Amino acid sequence: MPCMKAFQPLFIAAIGIFLGSVMDALVKSASAGTAIIAIAAWRYVFGSLYTGAAFVALKAQMPDRRGVAIHTLRGLCQVGVSLTFFWALSQLALAEATALGFVATIMVAPLAQWTIGEKAGRWALPAALIGFVGVLIAISADTDGAPMDGARLLGAGAALLSALFFAASLILLRLRAGCDDKAAVALFSNVVPALALLPLLPFAGPLPALPELPFYALIGALGVGLWVFLTFAYANAPAGRLAPLQYTGLIWSAVVGCLYFEELPGLRFFAGGAIIIGACLMAGWRDEAERRNADA
Repeated sequence: MPCMKAFQPLFIAAIGIFLGSVMDALVKSASAGTAIIAIAAWRYVFGSLYTGAAFVALKAQMPDRRGVAIHTLRGLCQVGVSLTFFWALSQLALAEATALGFVATIMVAPLAQWTIGEKAGRWALPAALIGFVGVLIAISADTDGAPMDGARLLGAGAALLSALFFAASLILLRLRAGCDDKAAVALFSNVVPALALLPLLPFAGPLPALPELPFYALIGALGVGLWVFLTFAYANAPAGRLAPLQYTGLIWSAVVGCLYFEELPGLRFFAGGAIIIGACLMAGWRDEAERRNADA
């Protein structure tokens, strides 16, 4: 059964990516009648309850003072990720927002070099430029069933800004790679955004009615589930094997968008999405090959 064991991390990662696609669909559905700030706040409130329970149950250790500062800043980046991406979901087709979110993958290496001095592979900048071409092609496509009153260019800009926030969040996480308990990382990823967004709730409209709370509890559970499944998968398989699976999110979002929202992306969208994914894979595989040659 070694073959089955080798495929387990792939299967687990695929489940995590599917959960993320479902969460995005629920957020998009909720955004039709609820303020984005309220959706994000309740997502993180319930996420805090789940990760707080795990933190206590696992008797996890708090990070040191520097770790607390970095994870707090990373949590604030998560606020930016959620608010901009959730708003983009309300303006774009589900698959469009997902494809633009992949740009974060090719932003990480150049940003890490400029901000924390981490050496980027020589393919990082060409991949970023190729990915940008893919973005231009993707957002030029017409999607049947996309929000009729959506501001597509502003929505695309919000998705790209979300990718920038997410890339910054990953860079901050790299600073603490291997230093902190995973349960503590998850706790800060939810508690900090919840604390930042809760004071804004009185200005975001009425609180959800009691029957609506399970809906937001589900969104929070899916967000935490995404993190749990991907963390387990990456702990049991090389990142190079798992990275291509991230892009199955585009397939899931296209399927969910078509079935639930009657959104049908055009061919140019898929062409642009393929270019973005290809740029991400090129950067990852080429840079990994360079590292292996350097270590040989």
